[in-house]
Amino acid sequence: LKEYECYVVYLSTDFDICYERIKSSNRPLVMQNTREQLRALYDQRHEVYAGLCNTQLYNHGAPERTVTNIISLINPLSIQKL
Repeated sequence: LKEYECYVVYLSTDFDICYERIKSSNRPLVMQNTREQLRALYDQRHEVYAGLCNTQLYNHGAPERTVTNIISLINPLSIQKL
């Protein structure tokens, strides 16, 4: 993505919050793995995502707050490209 000059925002969320959101779903990864296996996958992916992003936002609040934070990051970038 950086090769294409994209600005990448990684919305980072604690594993426990992610797990609570998905534990009752019928997603194949959830159904085929234990909580510990999902934690290992989360940790592995977290490192990759954090290494690929321009900015990492901790996503733990209301969706509106997250959107506001993203807009505040992107607006200055849009102005710089004009």
